[in-house]
This record gives sequence, C-alpha cells and structure tokens, in this order.
Amino acid sequence: MELSVTEVNFDCLVGPTHNFAGLSLGNLASKKNQRTLSNPKKAALQGLRKMHYLAKRGFVQGVLPPHERPHLKSFWNLGFSGNEETMFSKAHALMPDVFLSLCSSSFMWAANCATISPSADSGDHRVHISPSNLITMFHRSIEHEFSGRVLKHIFAHEEHFLVHNALLPHVVLSDEGAANHNRLCRSHGQKGLQIFVYGKDGALSSQKTTVFPARQSRLANHALAVRHKLDADYFMNIEQNPLAIDRGAFHNDVVAVVNENVLLCHEWAFLQQASALNTINERFNQLFGEDPCIIEISNAELPIDQAITSYLFNSQLLTKPDGKMLLFAPHECLAMEKAQAAIVRLLHGDNPINEVHYMDVSESMANGGGPACLRLRILLSDQELPHIKSSVLLTDSLYQELEQIIQQYYLEELTLDHFLDKKFLDQNKHALDKIAHALGLDGVYHF
Repeated sequence: MELSVTEVNFDCLVGPTHNFAGLSLGNLASKKNQRTLSNPKKAALQGLRKMHYLAKRGFVQGVLPPHERPHLKSFWNLGFSGNEETMFSKAHALMPDVFLSLCSSSFMWAANCATISPSADSGDHRVHISPSNLITMFHRSIEHEFSGRVLKHIFAHEEHFLVHNALLPHVVLSDEGAANHNRLCRSHGQKGLQIFVYGKDGALSSQKTTVFPARQSRLANHALAVRHKLDADYFMNIEQNPLAIDRGAFHNDVVAVVNENVLLCHEWAFLQQASALNTINERFNQLFGEDPCIIEISNAELPIDQAITSYLFNSQLLTKPDGKMLLFAPHECLAMEKAQAAIVRLLHGDNPINEVHYMDVSESMANGGGPACLRLRILLSDQELPHIKSSVLLTDSLYQELEQIIQQYYLEELTLDHFLDKKFLDQNKHALDKIAHALGLDGVYHF
C-alpha cells in the first residue's frame, strides 16, 4: 500500500550563543576552529536562508527553536547558585571545560535530535520519534530533554504520533539519532527498509576504532527498532567502517546519504563494504522486487580526507516533483577539484540525481556540520500533516519575522566574556522568547 506523503525537513534555528568551543572529539572541523571567534548572526541567517531556499523550491520546511544556553538546569544540578553572572563566573573558574560544555550550541544540528520511523513502517501505524540521548559527548548529552519537549509540542496528536523519551543514558545504548539512520524505499509513501549504522556493539571495549570514539551502538539500534515496532524483515543493522571514524567521519552521514531508492556512499562508509552493499541490494530486491540505486564513490576518486572536509556526503538529497533528485551541497564542495569531479559524474550518471545547488553554511561547516546535519527528515501522510503544529512550518512571513529577531538580537562577534555579562544574557533570553512566540511555542523555555 502506498500512502500520499509529504517529506518535511525540520532545521533547528542557530541560537544567539553559537560558538566554537572545539568540544567534539573526532569532529575535525570542530577541533580545528576551537576558540576562534564565532558570528552568531551570520550562522543563524545562513541556516534560515537555507530553509527559505528549500521552502521557495516547494519543499515543506519546519523550524525547531534554539535550546537555552547557557544551560541553567545543569549549573543548578552542579550546586551553583546566585545570580547568573556570579554563578557562571564561579563555574568557569572551577571547571572551565564543563562551563564551555554547558554553553555549547551543538543542538543546531537537528539530524542528531532524534530517530524517526514513519507510520508506513511501524506496527501500530503511527509516526515514532525517539530523541537521541547523545551520551558520548557530555556537551550534547544535555540536549534530549528539551528536544523531547519541543517534539511533543509539535507532534502532540497521539493518534498519529508517539514521541518517546530518549533511550536509557548508558554507553551500551549510546544513540546519535538520524545521523546514523537511513531509510531505503521505492518511494517515500511505501514501506521502507530501515538501515541503522553502528560503530560499536555496546560497551566501549567493543569498538574497533583506535583514534576516536565510536558513538552509535548496535544495541541502541535494536532498541529503537523494538520501540518503533519495525518489521524485522525491514530492519538492517550495519557496522560503520572504523577507519572512516578514525579519519573524522564521526557519524555515518558524513560518508553516506540515502533518499528513496538511492544510496550514495563513499567506499569507506561501511565495514567490509562490498559485502554490506551486496546484502543491502539483496534485501531490497527480496522486499521490493527490484534493485536499489547504489552509487559508490571510490577512495581513489575522492580520498576519505577530502570527502570529510568537503562534506559532499553530508549534502541533502531531496526528491523533486518530477521524481528526479536535488543534491543540496555545501559551498566547500566547489573549492575541491575532486569533490567537483565526483558531483559532475553524479549529474551525468545513470541515476535520479540531475541537479546540484550549493549553499553557504560556512559557520556550521566550521563547527563540523554540513547541510544534512542541520535537518531532521520526517515523512508525514496526508492524514498526519494537518495534526502537527503548523506554526513551525516556514512561510515568507515567518521567515521575515525570524530574520528580524536575528538582526535585532544576535551578535556578529561572540566571545567568552559575553557569557558572563548580564546584558547579553538578558538579551539572549529575550531573543529565545521572541523565537518561541513566532513559532507558536510559547512556554517551551523554562528559564
């Protein structure tokens, strides 16, 4: 049975506290740009313009609000008290690394927000949404509570949606969300083959990486499949290539992207890749009676280091009304000869990809996230779409309102001193309140 569905991409608006703290071990761009000056206004406008471009192209685009940073609840949990300037000054003096983690704006990468299973795939025919616990990195482990609260506001109709709590916060269930999850199908409206990717079995001792931590666990993927009521025949759990992780592919979406029946991947995306791709092809053929379109770019054609630096595979791959696909790539792909050559080959190959559009998201890229990192893809049927909070869907008027808020409240240069300044902290809260109101999410912040 094929449903009439709409692909909705939800991007998280970059927050007023966007900064480069270099907190993410294994994320090469994050470490490279550690402690350089950030431009929150530029970052937010880049993200908003990315959303607006896709909305103008006819893609349905949702907006998630920034998380509150600094994260007051965590400072209180650690025993700090008093006014915010005093509390933050003490925290910075006593535990500077923890302080920076609690000021992180990594929530901007909505692909890590949750894992989604559309109703066509779930046993109870509801859309299942599981916020990610993100426990591998301390600065991200504080995100799931707010993410869950926002998602429950947007997807409140329990007949159609089930927003779970995050998986138990333990290393054996470490979960990084949609960045390690793919859905291969004949079309979005049909039941799909959900391909989860992991880097370790469960415990740290099970990972094969030697330089950087493997973030996604095999057991977490099984737990997600169980709670999302997935048919076992339509579930696959595949191991990411540890060599790619150690070279900086901290999530699988840095080396692979899937849209409908197309899987575009680097030669190093999966462990024992030839066997993995053959298994995917065979399963797809068994389920759907045809082969998927698997496009593998070799390491000779695009070396893994350039694949990671260009974020070619972290492009969004989107189906256009005519059934062809748009590759929505970062500007950095234009600067690399081999990345450009690989894209040209894609556009002239026997596959549905026939257009590329390059977007400037340099502030995100400098912190280690490309266009696909910034969005969470959710497929909604014609019966489900009217039951979400429509005020979060981007329109021209919402775009203009959010742009005005950014222009009024966001700084062009952010330093550590701003986190200790009452005027900035108050301005930050005003901005978040106005964003929440614009999105129809009044009361979502608890400061």
